[in-house]
Amino acid sequence: MPNVKKKSNAFFYFKLAVALIFLINPYIKTFDLLPDFVSAVIAVGLIRNLCDRAPGFSEARGEFIRLGWVSFIRIPAMLLVIVIRSKDASDNDIVTLFCFVFAVFEGYLLFVSIKRLFDALFHIGMRGADAAIHPFPVIGKRVRLSPELLRILCFAFAVIRGLCYALPEMILLAASDKISDPDKIFNAWALYPKAVTVCALITVIFGALVSVLFFLYIRTIKKEGTLSNAVSALYGESEKKEIEEKIHLKSLKFRLKLLMVSSFFTLNVAFDGTEGIDLLPGFIYGIILFASISLLFEKSNAKRFMQIFSGFYTLFSLTCYIFTTDFLSVYKYTSLVHKAAKDAFMPVLFAAGAEAVFLILCMALLGVLLCRFARTHTGIEGLSKLSLEKKRVTVLRAFAFSFLGSLQALAEFLRYVFEFNQTTSEVMINGQDRIITTSLLPWFDSVSLVITLVFIAYSCYYLSSVSSDIELKYS
Repeated sequence: MPNVKKKSNAFFYFKLAVALIFLINPYIKTFDLLPDFVSAVIAVGLIRNLCDRAPGFSEARGEFIRLGWVSFIRIPAMLLVIVIRSKDASDNDIVTLFCFVFAVFEGYLLFVSIKRLFDALFHIGMRGADAAIHPFPVIGKRVRLSPELLRILCFAFAVIRGLCYALPEMILLAASDKISDPDKIFNAWALYPKAVTVCALITVIFGALVSVLFFLYIRTIKKEGTLSNAVSALYGESEKKEIEEKIHLKSLKFRLKLLMVSSFFTLNVAFDGTEGIDLLPGFIYGIILFASISLLFEKSNAKRFMQIFSGFYTLFSLTCYIFTTDFLSVYKYTSLVHKAAKDAFMPVLFAAGAEAVFLILCMALLGVLLCRFARTHTGIEGLSKLSLEKKRVTVLRAFAFSFLGSLQALAEFLRYVFEFNQTTSEVMINGQDRIITTSLLPWFDSVSLVITLVFIAYSCYYLSSVSSDIELKYS
């Protein structure tokens, strides 16, 4: 048992260190090497067990989730900025706007997340976990730091990180379009590289200092070992049982909600200004799908195959996205009337075909797993007429979910096939004959969109109904 506890603590500290490292890395323009949403996900996991057991942690968890979503949205937004700037490399206004908006939102959410977390820790500290409110050792046992001062330093980091991210880009707004302007004594462009370097160093150095102090603070609380006892002292035995059932219910509902949210990433969001590149690539759906099935279902052969299929789907989806982006950087879909463009598009077609096959396999297995899940957690038992009817409805709903998901995957592949087969036709425009090029079925994009929207709507309905049935059983 001591070895198990030691390994558990070591893994806890490892996750905490990773979260802090991902959080303090600086942004350079639109690029984020270590995205913040990873830190947010880890933070949510670290405080998950305390959310319903102690006041304040649930609010902190909610703020970290919001921070994670804003950070995650940065990825498609970054792709959009790259595409827009590819039209006009000298247009820095869009980059500045991007940086300023995300600096404000992420800085605010990080500030609030820190406040909620420390409020929760101080609350439990006043009820027995003394290490959460008493000064903790920083260097040996002589030099100590108060948690209140640490909180102020964390607030300062949230503000400084946002400023260091946005201010260098603001310099470009004051810069002349001409790098060497004889009528201008001072050119702000000359300051930009130095400003980026200095701000990045300030973020890393100050962030590293605050992270080390926060790590020592949490380690002191863990070493004291009174946090669990302080939490347990808040409630009686009957209340503890109700809380545990509530935690179990919320965990199941959260996992279903994650699967529900993943369906929104099946949408194909592409505009003329983005050269037809999807801003919500399928591999994002694959990653969330893999995570949701790993959390939602118990160990079984079906789950293992599902994880394998979703892994391959994610891989081929990423490959298809890379090939498509590479193709559209050279050609347009209307260029597919020529042999050179068709040859260049073949890797896209093969990757899209493999992507569709593995997604259909995923949907088939997902229907089976959801059917089992519903039977296990919704109290469908016995051979009565009512029970048999519920079982039949459960199977039909799961089948409909799998069918619509497979249909959506097939429609997405057919969209590539119809784009590959371009046709030309003569039309009369303003009294002149013009030749236009369209896909084999130009209206099929609308059909694919409708199928995707129906799948998303049904996913929300079906998974919400399963969630409601689970709540009826455990409430």
